Amino acid sequence: MVNTYDVHFYASFALIQLWPELELSIQYEYASTIPHENVESRVYLFHGQTGRRKMLNSVPHDQGDPDEEPWLSVNAYIAHDTAEWKDLGSKYVLQVYRDYVYTQNSEFLNHIWPTIQSVMTHLREQDADKDGLVDNGGFADQTYDAWTAAGASAYCGGLQIAALRSCIEMAQIMNDKDLVNEYDEWLQLAKNSYSEKLWN
Repeated sequence: MVNTYDVHFYASFALIQLWPELELSIQYEYASTIPHENVESRVYLFHGQTGRRKMLNSVPHDQGDPDEEPWLSVNAYIAHDTAEWKDLGSKYVLQVYRDYVYTQNSEFLNHIWPTIQSVMTHLREQDADKDGLVDNGGFADQTYDAWTAAGASAYCGGLQIAALRSCIEMAQIMNDKDLVNEYDEWLQLAKNSYSEKLWN
């Protein structure tokens, strides 16, 4: 597979420090996939369920496989249905903001900003109980793909709270006061739910 995004999250710190243009090129590649979907039905190996290859406004797990058409047929990973993973969107938002802070590349942020909004819309759709946090589906729907979680989880919820805070900062840079307010309200709801549901 080419550039698995879930684990790129950890390696990307070295890239942005040593080869920032390489890191930005990876972000541009992922951004180009977000407004597209691939409704090809696939059978996933771990549980035998079927699902779409790529959901609209979702961040793909990878850029494809050399056995197919990398960069065109994304989400080559077939062990689990990554189209509904709950951590990829938050990781995308966090990496984009970190890369902007490190490079101060306004052209990059201007280009990527619409995809941030789309990814956040997708994250909101993954919140079934409307408590402000994405809801894990009771199967391995995040990068730790041997662990299952149902409802709010510390891992995905923590990433999402950090992503919301990053979105507020980016919305301020983009001078979008409406989104600053929207993301701030969402952040407060998410933080309260995170504390009430996951800590005692």
